[in-house]
Amino acid sequence: MALKQAFREIEQKFTFDRHLLPLLRTNSGKPPFTHLTTFKQTSFHDAYFDNPLRILSKNPSGAIWLRKRDNKWQAKVTQSANKDFQKVSYQEVSTLSEIEKLIRKYFPECPGAKEDFGLSPYCQYQTDRTEFTANRRFTVALDTTNFGHDVGEVEVIAKEGEDEKRVMTEIEKFMEEYQWFFKSGRGKPKGKMSAYFEKYGGW
Repeated sequence: MALKQAFREIEQKFTFDRHLLPLLRTNSGKPPFTHLTTFKQTSFHDAYFDNPLRILSKNPSGAIWLRKRDNKWQAKVTQSANKDFQKVSYQEVSTLSEIEKLIRKYFPECPGAKEDFGLSPYCQYQTDRTEFTANRRFTVALDTTNFGHDVGEVEVIAKEGEDEKRVMTEIEKFMEEYQWFFKSGRGKPKGKMSAYFEKYGGW
């Protein structure tokens, strides 16, 4: 189904060393970024919804992540992902009318958004986020959850007609150039939901 109000979000996760944040904030790493925007601090609550069979989140044609972020409905449809979901592209849907069309494709008789489409939350947590744009192209988010998990993401919102593989290669080269920060953490990056289920179970 074509989603009119949608855009593609291409991202790669990373771990980071908190001790390097002062260098990042003053753009004093080597090499320094060519441009950094002001750092924005936000905090939000996410609740993810599905039915007991996980029809949306285990959809074989591409996982659908339906959530309320601070009580506003959002949906992300997975377009591609590597095995461990470190490199992912999503089609993101934010208007309620398009979200309702998407959900009713899988649950034709479901009630409306006011009744949570008849679905239940299966994962929810609070996130504190530091976000900035680097080199006028890459959005960087540094997230810390209320259950103690840190993870970063480098994201590009793809323009119409942009090749996904080319954009992902661009992200990889960017992270390699500034590896003093993007490769400073220990271990493989783990998404917030993966960390949530690892800690609390239930998937």
